[in-house]
Amino acid sequence: MRFAVFRDLDALLEAGPDRLIYLLGLTLIAVIGILDHITGFELSFSVFYLIPIILAAWYIGNQAGLAMSLISAVMWLGMDYTSGHAYSQAWMPLWNAIVRLVFFVLITYLAAEMKLRLQGERVSARTDALTGLKNALAFGEEADLLFKSAKRHNYPITVGFVDLDQFKSVNDGQGHAEGDRVLKAVAATLQLSTRESDIAARLGGDEFALVLSHTDATGARTFFDRLHGRLVWAMREGGWPVGCSIGVAIFRDGVPSYSDAVKSADALMYRAKHGRGSGVVYEVFSGLETGIKRSASAGALTAARGQAPSSG
Repeated sequence: MRFAVFRDLDALLEAGPDRLIYLLGLTLIAVIGILDHITGFELSFSVFYLIPIILAAWYIGNQAGLAMSLISAVMWLGMDYTSGHAYSQAWMPLWNAIVRLVFFVLITYLAAEMKLRLQGERVSARTDALTGLKNALAFGEEADLLFKSAKRHNYPITVGFVDLDQFKSVNDGQGHAEGDRVLKAVAATLQLSTRESDIAARLGGDEFALVLSHTDATGARTFFDRLHGRLVWAMREGGWPVGCSIGVAIFRDGVPSYSDAVKSADALMYRAKHGRGSGVVYEVFSGLETGIKRSASAGALTAARGQAPSSG
């Protein structure tokens, strides 16, 4: 429960405007300065100045952290002068303020660097290292959100599974380095073909998956026919004897859970693979969430195999 509160607060600050962080930081500095003045020089509030500095550096960046560092150092200097504490030399409060400012600046850079490294690790943990596509973890999380949104707002959504045919022959006959080039070519084709609102991922091995939001049967057929053609073309251009089988599950209404949708697309992909191969099998589903029924009017459609990619 306690961790959930911190996660919610972090999400709120990440999503909030920069001016909110600035306002919060300045307010904290003012409150800390007032308390510092009231309690006098015998009680130190130095560590509390780090709170607005770290907040600004973490959620906005170095420049904001530096600004908070300077304001905090000036505030602390002002409290030193007004506290009534007697120094043996007049320059000592200024020296102390400079030392504090240097310390605050170091903390700013450490906080900002830690945030960048953490973001990099998060991206790496959700990205397929070979192809640059999302990995299975990221695909599952993001696709689940899209399916929940589609179910809540009742719009069509499509999920497609792509599996390469005869890919093992490239790995065995030409080596894994050549197999990696095949996978990279497939990933590049998926990235070229998808919109920003779509999700494309490599699930592992030679299996890829896509989710297209707000995509009905007509849109799905247009997209995956073109994608299949582009993939076939890319394999021919590379001189690889590789085809691809694609299963496409289109949910017109009564959108199911993400896991059920994935099972449907996976089954359709195997139908394509164990049929004549290197083709696309489509199926449109509709019905209630508790009992999804196949659309009688749609049936199963199989795309032409080996077609050249269309322009655009």
